[in-house]
Amino acid sequence: MHFYGEIGLGIFSYAPKVTDLDNGTVYVKKGSVAEGFLPLSLGFKYQIKRFDVGLLATFNKTLNDKVDQVYDSKTESDNWSFFQLGVNYTFGKKQAMMEWVNPMEVVYNDLSDMKDRIDVMSGDKDKDGVSDLFDKDNSTPEGVKVYGDGTALDSDGDGVPDNVDSDPYSNKGAKVDASGLEVDTDGDGVPDSRDMEPNTPKGNLVNFQGMTIAPAGSYGNDGITSNSATGWLPSIFFDVDQSAIKSVYNDRLNTVARVMIKNPKLKLSVVGNCDVDASEQYNDKLGMKRAEAAINHLVKVYGIDASRLTATSLGKKEQLAKGNKRMNRRVDFEVAK
Repeated sequence: MHFYGEIGLGIFSYAPKVTDLDNGTVYVKKGSVAEGFLPLSLGFKYQIKRFDVGLLATFNKTLNDKVDQVYDSKTESDNWSFFQLGVNYTFGKKQAMMEWVNPMEVVYNDLSDMKDRIDVMSGDKDKDGVSDLFDKDNSTPEGVKVYGDGTALDSDGDGVPDNVDSDPYSNKGAKVDASGLEVDTDGDGVPDSRDMEPNTPKGNLVNFQGMTIAPAGSYGNDGITSNSATGWLPSIFFDVDQSAIKSVYNDRLNTVARVMIKNPKLKLSVVGNCDVDASEQYNDKLGMKRAEAAINHLVKVYGIDASRLTATSLGKKEQLAKGNKRMNRRVDFEVAK
């Protein structure tokens, strides 16, 4: 809302016929008479989108007593006032008339906008090396490798960034869950993308292609023969210098447990592995802790007889993937001969 006032000096002309109230004399002047007056106005305006609504009160003070055509010795001058209500509408692209625009505010806004643009160009909120102007993901965790557009690296293209992908090397086009693990519909431990037998009965021992090599309960009293000792069971992986089992691998341990429950004569060797960091002695101990953690899980959660599970450690002796330390921090399950 705007309040405003006006004061000025004006001249107006008129042709008076004046009556003297004291004696009734009528004075007539021919032609027009020019007189001065003082206008004083007070008003306010209120903006409603493109409309301006205003009210103006004006008081005019003259310098003589003849304007109303009546002369009275008791009065010194004639005055008049009026009120004016106005509504204005702004046409064009502008949303308001210029009187509503503060020039300094425009300058400040332009400077602020320029500063924001510079900050966006030079700023890097998530410190991933990509300026905010070009960064499609300004919330990348610190230290995570990113592409040129600022999005987290996804090596296997499964839609799950490597920093949270439980399996960053899934087969191309493979269907994965929210954690990046490939889907294993029949639960035989072989992901669907390379499962040659997608409907393996529960409890069957399969090879690396998901093909049954021994039906549930078919091992007999002599255990596994040499021909079937190549059975494949899923591995579980660990964080750096950790032996705690992550919840994302519970399904894999469930697969191992089902195979053992369906095949009561089956015995497994649980092998702990580590990456190349730290000493050989330290990694031997860490690998053993990982193997024992897997055995404890199978015993406590599924009731597997501990005598059927043997913990061993290879430490850093068996590096499955030389360029990927994470794949070497694992526990493998091998059929005991």
